[in-house]
Amino acid sequence: MKYNAIIMGLSLVLSACGSSSSGGGKKKVIKFSSLSMNPITLQKENTRCSSADLLEEEKIFTVTRLINKKPVEEIVNLQSFLQNNQLVDANKDLLNAHLYDVSKRRVLEVVYYDENSFDITTDIDEVDSAGLTNSVCADNMSYARNSYENVGLIVTNALTKTRSAITSLISDSIPSVSVSLTPLEYSKVKVTDVYGNVYQDEEGYRTNNAYYSPSEKALVFLPGSKEVEAAGIFEKPFWEIPMVASHEYGHHIFDTLYPNFEHSNMHQDILHDSCFDTRFNTNTEMMAVSEARTTERSDIVGGFNEGFADLMAQYTLSESENYLGDLNCFRKNREVKSPKFADGTIKKFNAKNIRLLFSSKEYETSSCNKANIQEIHHMGAVFAHVTDAIQSSYGLTNTEKLQNILTWIKALNEDENLNLMGGRDYFENSMRKFVKIMHKNYGNINDDIIRDYLSGVSI
Repeated sequence: MKYNAIIMGLSLVLSACGSSSSGGGKKKVIKFSSLSMNPITLQKENTRCSSADLLEEEKIFTVTRLINKKPVEEIVNLQSFLQNNQLVDANKDLLNAHLYDVSKRRVLEVVYYDENSFDITTDIDEVDSAGLTNSVCADNMSYARNSYENVGLIVTNALTKTRSAITSLISDSIPSVSVSLTPLEYSKVKVTDVYGNVYQDEEGYRTNNAYYSPSEKALVFLPGSKEVEAAGIFEKPFWEIPMVASHEYGHHIFDTLYPNFEHSNMHQDILHDSCFDTRFNTNTEMMAVSEARTTERSDIVGGFNEGFADLMAQYTLSESENYLGDLNCFRKNREVKSPKFADGTIKKFNAKNIRLLFSSKEYETSSCNKANIQEIHHMGAVFAHVTDAIQSSYGLTNTEKLQNILTWIKALNEDENLNLMGGRDYFENSMRKFVKIMHKNYGNINDDIIRDYLSGVSI
């Protein structure tokens, strides 16, 4: 277990998406904190409804979202979804709970020994408030943009679209999830070495991100922060971006259809990574921080998990709902159709990117806009673009593409030999399975395109 992976994970203190790389060594550590003492939550407009029952014609709402930097009103039809006035479906197939006003407290103290070991000396994880159920009222069919009702409707609408598209193609049972809007999750993190030297000591509320918790089957949308708002880094909050909700649900689908995948030790022992890299600044330096890196199978799974989640949003939402072009850190980097990252790095598994992915040198960056294929979000972005571009070359619809990716993830789960492989063998065998699906369904007429996008891979 490497020290800088511990520091990067603990400084974010998020319970989310993928797994961290697991090399060794400790040189210069780049830290970024999403902890804030000034979280921005939402407001509840109707704490009590005049009636708990909504007529069918009363389940059509007007919501407000920021599109192309302007507030836009849209119609959301939840006639077949709402359980009375609660934002959960009657059979609880999709949502079993939709909460606000959740508050938690997490205190972690860690002693770091070397690149292979650490002790968690304090681990307090408490729930101060389990939250309240989010509901909408017939008294009010439209809500303020920053209300729990408006945001709950936006998130629910995106999730219903993604679940409906996926369940129309597979017969697998998909467990329901819960949603938590802007919970106050206080974290205090302290990391020292055996001599008492302090590597990290910070506290605050977790902000400016979203995550999926596999153990709780929960989709969580963290609050914004006054610091980020004042800096103007993000022009819209995460909960207003339909792609984010569908992406988080995509992690749930990944966990459901691929239960045999192996989490990293970091994932098991401490916490998980954030779903979105929000380290926005103008420093585009990429530096080597270790020369003893090994790319483990769990690192590749983490990247696949991120890319798979991006594709779930891409194939189940409309083009406008997937629009990320005016968002820092998202622009180009997480746009599936973009052939390059924001810094111009090509999204292909070519020889250059593969060398970096499996390099024994570990590289880190301090900005979301500097591509680093070793980082799971960027590796996932390459995977998402590569597989989508190859499928597009056959002229496939989004539904056909979705079917193929779902077939692929289930094929990984069925192959027990994959969990015996190292990182590179796992990666190449997994990509071969994708190519095999293409050949089986559409022949080898586009092999030149496949070879171009996978030129660094032995397929």
